[in-house]
Formats: sequence, structure tokens, C-alpha cells
Amino acid sequence: MPNENDTQGESAESADEPTSTEPKPGYVFGMAEILGVVGIIAGLLFVGVEIGQNTAGIRGSTYQELTASSSHLLEQMLVYPELNLAAGAWIEGDPYRSLPPDLQVKFSTFLMMFVRHLESAYRQTLEDTVAPEVMERWVNYPLFDSPLFPSWLNDRRNLIDPLFLEYFGELKGLSFDEP
Repeated sequence: MPNENDTQGESAESADEPTSTEPKPGYVFGMAEILGVVGIIAGLLFVGVEIGQNTAGIRGSTYQELTASSSHLLEQMLVYPELNLAAGAWIEGDPYRSLPPDLQVKFSTFLMMFVRHLESAYRQTLEDTVAPEVMERWVNYPLFDSPLFPSWLNDRRNLIDPLFLEYFGELKGLSFDEP
């Protein structure tokens, strides 16, 4: 019978039991690596969602600004009724040069403002902040269907971004003289 003070008997029996309840260092480091990877993946997913939301916000804001600009341009026809009359004649193909000189200048400036507006929208399609179908709808505005428009635009082609001019020409089936 073992003596209560006999340490050899206790040590023989306790040799089968684990000596410590602390995890081994390899286990701790493995868990830390797994948690680190999970944290990185969660962070990347969060950033991806945030970028998507930010892009949607930018697209909406850009579209709103372009629409407001279009409305402002069209409002000019209400403010200046002679522009409305000139636009009506223009769409019908009445000679632009038969207008009084001051109205020719106003209407030509108005058209150039509209073309610049479309040029800006085109640039936004390249940056993927405006959908191409939006641009295609604006290009189909009746002012650009006038039989007088191709020659007017061709006369001013050196004032317009060549990439936009090529894109616009493709959409409208127009070709322009070389500068």
C-alpha cells in the first residue's frame, strides 16, 4: 500500500494525465493565422461593398448633373422664343443662313453648347459613370437629325474632341472631312 507521503506512487499515476491545460504554441499560431485570414477576407468584402455603393452614388450624381444641364439648355428655347423658332426651322431643314445674323449666332452658340453637353456625357461614358444607352438617347435629339446638322458640325469639327466626333459619327451614321 502506498504511503501518503510517497511521491513516487503519485508521479506514476499522474504520468498518464496531461501536465498542463495550456494550448500548445503551434495550435495558437495556427488559430491566429486562420483568424487573420478571415479578418482580411471580411475587410475586403466590406471594401468591395463600399466601392459598389460609392460608384452607384457617383453614377446617380453624374446622371442628375447631366440631366439638369440638358434641362437648362432646353429652357433657353423658352426664355428666347426666337431660338425655338430657329430650332423648328432647323429641324425641318430650312436654311440656317436665311435667319437674321444675330439669330444665326445665337442658334449656332446654342447648338455648340448642346454638342459640348454631349461631349461631356461621352467623356462620362468612358469613365463608366454614365451608361452608354443614356448617351445614345441624347444623341437622338431632333436637333441632331436635321439635314443641316452634318455640314454645321463638319465646319466646327476642329473645335470638338476627335474621339467624341468619331463616336457621334458612328451613332448617327455620319462621316466628317479630315481637318
